[in-house]
Amino acid sequence: MWVSIVICAKKMLDDVTPPYGQYANPDNIDQFSIFRLSPGFIRKRAYANLPVYTDAYGKVDVVLLPDGRSTSPGSLSVIDFIDNFKPSWADTLLQLHPEYCQFREFDALQASHVWDEKFSNTNTFKAAVDSGYLNPASFSGLPSTSIYTYYSNRRDPLFIDLKPTYKAEMLDSLMKKTKDAQGQWVSAWSLATIMAHCQSADLTCFNTYKSLSAAFTSDTACSGELDMAWRYFREMYLQEKREIINKIITANCGSSLSLDPSKNYVHFQNPNTMIAGLPTISTSNQTLTDFIDDNCTNAAVQWWLELESCGYTKDDSSIIVPRLIQVCKEGGDSGHPFGSSTVKPSSTYAYRSFDQVLREYNPQKYNASCNAYLITSIRPYEQKIVYYEKQVLSKPDSCECSMVSNWYSRFQAEKLTNENFSQFIFRNAGLSISTPSLDSLRQVCNGTINCTTLKSPLVIPSIFQCSVSAVCADCKLIRQTYDSYKTSFPMQFPKKDPATDGEEMINTTFRNYMNAQLGFGKEVADYLEFMDSCQIGYSGTLVSTCDTLNSILAQYLDTSAKNSSYYSTSISTGITNAIIVCQTVSILKQG
Repeated sequence: MWVSIVICAKKMLDDVTPPYGQYANPDNIDQFSIFRLSPGFIRKRAYANLPVYTDAYGKVDVVLLPDGRSTSPGSLSVIDFIDNFKPSWADTLLQLHPEYCQFREFDALQASHVWDEKFSNTNTFKAAVDSGYLNPASFSGLPSTSIYTYYSNRRDPLFIDLKPTYKAEMLDSLMKKTKDAQGQWVSAWSLATIMAHCQSADLTCFNTYKSLSAAFTSDTACSGELDMAWRYFREMYLQEKREIINKIITANCGSSLSLDPSKNYVHFQNPNTMIAGLPTISTSNQTLTDFIDDNCTNAAVQWWLELESCGYTKDDSSIIVPRLIQVCKEGGDSGHPFGSSTVKPSSTYAYRSFDQVLREYNPQKYNASCNAYLITSIRPYEQKIVYYEKQVLSKPDSCECSMVSNWYSRFQAEKLTNENFSQFIFRNAGLSISTPSLDSLRQVCNGTINCTTLKSPLVIPSIFQCSVSAVCADCKLIRQTYDSYKTSFPMQFPKKDPATDGEEMINTTFRNYMNAQLGFGKEVADYLEFMDSCQIGYSGTLVSTCDTLNSILAQYLDTSAKNSSYYSTSISTGITNAIIVCQTVSILKQG
């Protein structure tokens, strides 16, 4: 309902324009259609009962018939009326619109609508005070301070000029916006201040600002809070005003309740009535669940193709695929609409990851040629991708502030001579963040800036966001991740130039494993180049081989400690001697 009169008029003219207007469709004639038949002995179409149609210049219009005669558009048959229709005829047909009376009443309040437009486009507390918008109708009972000064040249015309009898009702609704715990009324001015300034469940703050005299008196140093308080008040004022305009229209025309919102677009809805057809939270959640389920089910075809090297049978598929799909679904939510290869922490599903599904189904087959990391089209739940910088108007959450603090501590420990925090971030993470932005983040997090609502949005870059993919990794992290890979896939070394299908598959497993653990989308060459710069051995070099032998021995001794029947002195001694030989040869090679 609450759109500009020009837009409203255009939509209603479209409604009565055949053959597609909602009240001008010849294939759907009901009691509101311009083609409906009038009751009585001589039945005529509604459009035929209108005596005069005008052309684009406002002159009486006629239609020339094939035989040379002219006739009024209202005398034409339905088919001929549609075939000869001119847009100017819609101006005449508008009076047949079921909401025409409401439209005329709404149009009569044009001055109020123009004022509303200016009022709603005022976004700062200062501009609102300068315009007298905190007391736009010379309301009585407001504090005698400058912020409530009434300016007659910026008055709300609805309550001063057009419908002054509704002024008292408007003031009453603003003064009685809500009740406190003792049943006392709290005004819209006070409620707006509380919403902008007080933390949730802060009863002391609520009691401080609930009196009308305390409204809009929060610390001027936090101008963002005053701006937000004004915006809250602005929306409450407009909502109350919409309800009164609805009463004015309904008093003269009745309501539009005879129209079925499921069949008709209703222009003049009661502002307190939810438009039919809008999804509820429950239906939205169900839609998201269905979307995740469909994505996981459809993606399973690709997963099975990527596991082709495992040599699984159709019978295997009937067991493995449903488990993978369920893991995917259990890792789906609004932040992971395509599901995940691991479940979310709250899930109770027995299988926690694709990796667990395949390992436990057939541990003998699990190797570089058959593993969960061959599946490339899905990420772990923990590796959420950041697509944008986050903006907030309040203090970042504790996790984000902790990230800021950790990066600053790292900066203090590792900074270069004359390097500032911004330069350190750029050098280590490749992100350009201005010094003022970083200073603001730190000040808000450590309480130096203590405002509930900020003047301008704070930008939280990806490196400070929680539950997202890593944005950078140092040599230590890469080494730890590669060591983990070697433990999972012993002797399966990546190659810079793979020569066989088997080596290609090992590279695929290595790449996907590293990406899954780190949250990157890197290629094998990227990792190997970085590992070279970190002097991390790989690809079957002596250093890598010795590391792998150490890993094998550690695994063997760990297993033997749990089950003595596995232990063999000769095996243990053999592995130990192999490590000694490996390390000796490595030293000789380096010498």
